[in-house]
Order: sequence, then C-alpha cells, then structure tokens
Amino acid sequence: MGPHHRLAAGGVLATAALFVCLTVSPALAGPPDHASVSGSITPIVECTTKHNGVNHSVFGYRNTGATTVISVGTGNQFTPGAPDRGQPTTFLTGTHINVFSATTSASLTWTLDGQVVRSPGITCQTDSASSTLAGWGPIGGLIIVTGFLGSLLFWRSRRLKVRTR
Repeated sequence: MGPHHRLAAGGVLATAALFVCLTVSPALAGPPDHASVSGSITPIVECTTKHNGVNHSVFGYRNTGATTVISVGTGNQFTPGAPDRGQPTTFLTGTHINVFSATTSASLTWTLDGQVVRSPGITCQTDSASSTLAGWGPIGGLIIVTGFLGSLLFWRSRRLKVRTR
C-alpha cells in the first residue's frame, strides 16, 4: 500500500469516527438527572415575542415516560380564558420544542399533568420557526471536516504524483 493510499484510508477512517461520535453520542445519552423513574410530562414555555401589546408565546414539552394521551380538560388546560389553545393531546417521549404557540394580551398558565408553566416567557431571540435549525450544528461540522479532509487528500495526492514523475 502506497503512502497516498494510507493517507486516504486514514482520512476516511477519521471521517467515519467523527460521524459516529457526532451521531451516536446524543442517542446514548440518558434522561436528565431530575427525571423520575415512572416518567412525567412537563410543559415548557420557550419564549415570547410581544407585538402591539399582544404576547405570542411558543410552547413545548418534555415527556420522560411513555407516549401519553391527555385530553383537554383539568389535566391539560390553559387559564384564564379558553382551556384549549391548540396544545397537543398526545405527548411523545422526549423533549419537543416549538410544538405550538398561543397569542394573548394577558399572562397564561398551562397546566399539564399536574405541572404548571406561565407565560410570557423569556424574550425570543429569533423567529421561533427558525429555532429548529439548531439541530444542524453537528451535521454542518461534519460537512466542514469532510470537505477539509477531502481537499487535504486531493492536494496531497497531487503532490505525490508530481514527485514521482
């Protein structure tokens, strides 16, 4: 095996190792330390924007147990006013952000499975719809590293060809 083949094999191996580290480690992470053994559903008010005196709050939830259905009612309601503000009734396992938003001029309280959260929350830094782009960080890093290693291998192999002539 020539030196440029070993270099190419090393680059491929390094890229594969980086890919595994970036994609497998989040999947192997356990639940947060505060999660109960039986699981719980916690409402989350992510952030709030205010336009012309009206609050637009973005909500999500964290479910540390199995998928659960909670109909709109005493276990899944908003107060004051209408108890149904478009909140989900099926809660999948895991943390789910940017699930729905509610608009009101007053403060809202979402009661979910005995847990309570109040809006308005912190001020949104960006448009709430763009917050889903945060998950692209590891993929972007992988693309940058792969591009760098590919260009390094390309120029290294060209240099080796020039020397052998």
